[in-house]
Amino acid sequence: MSRFLASNHFSSKEELCIAYLNQRHQDWFTWLWQEIERHDDQQARVLSLFDFLEQWLPRCQFRGCAFLNIAAEFPSPDHPIRRLVSDHKAGVRACIRQLISDLGIANTAEDLASKTDLIYLLFEGAISESQVYSSTHFIQVARQSALRLIQ
Repeated sequence: MSRFLASNHFSSKEELCIAYLNQRHQDWFTWLWQEIERHDDQQARVLSLFDFLEQWLPRCQFRGCAFLNIAAEFPSPDHPIRRLVSDHKAGVRACIRQLISDLGIANTAEDLASKTDLIYLLFEGAISESQVYSSTHFIQVARQSALRLIQ
């Protein structure tokens, strides 16, 4: 969107960022769930998180997470944009938690939380490292690590 066009629709950079992140959240989760739902096997559904990254990140020239990229512009943790970022990341964690729960490998609530956190960190780390190196290598490493966690 051109600067002129954006200024006709949004009164500030923050308003533009909020609108963009709200739409991006919806679009991104739609893409993610489309990939997950292609699989019936619960283990494959967990691993499809990394299949999604292998498709998405090269398509966007390894630009990384739009939420984190925009969050860097607004350092205050109380800023509305930072809250949108936190909400998006909480949605990612909730998705992972559901997939791990459906897999049935967690023996306790603490085990479910631990496995969720580990897969989440692998997922987020793969995004960050693919941006740094413009490569899917760390996505593949993360997928293999996730497989070891859920077998």
